[in-house]
Amino acid sequence: MKRFLKIFCFGYDSIHACRNNCILYRNQYEDLVSCPRCSESRWEKDKHTGEKKKGIPSKVLRYFPIKDRFRRMFRSKRMAESLCWHFTNASEDGTMRHPVDSLTWVHVNEKWPEFAADPRNLRLGLSTNGMNPFSIQNTKYSTCAVSQLQYGSN
Repeated sequence: MKRFLKIFCFGYDSIHACRNNCILYRNQYEDLVSCPRCSESRWEKDKHTGEKKKGIPSKVLRYFPIKDRFRRMFRSKRMAESLCWHFTNASEDGTMRHPVDSLTWVHVNEKWPEFAADPRNLRLGLSTNGMNPFSIQNTKYSTCAVSQLQYGSN
């Protein structure tokens, strides 16, 4: 199944992570066997003997690259037109009907004009509801984190 998904650009990369979420074992940490921050071993420990199982990571992050997925979406003419809708359909009367009509969108266009000039460039909104940033289990409030991602077609 993994091979089948990879053919259609739906694969993922596995990245080893520290058991305590301190670091990802990539770039300068790629060859380390223990975390430089908390000294926790990179490898899984046998539950009965306590020995390290070399080659079996204690935690894995699965990274799903989005660039190939976007390229695949743009191969369909109908979907490509929908993905470029924001470029040609801004409201003319000043009424906000879509995020393209917002002041933030205008600000991004002014700040990065080269990015705004290409209709294939996409803006993604990421929202998390109910995030608990301090790991307090009995909180009576919910935090909502929102960030904006941008993807350039180049």
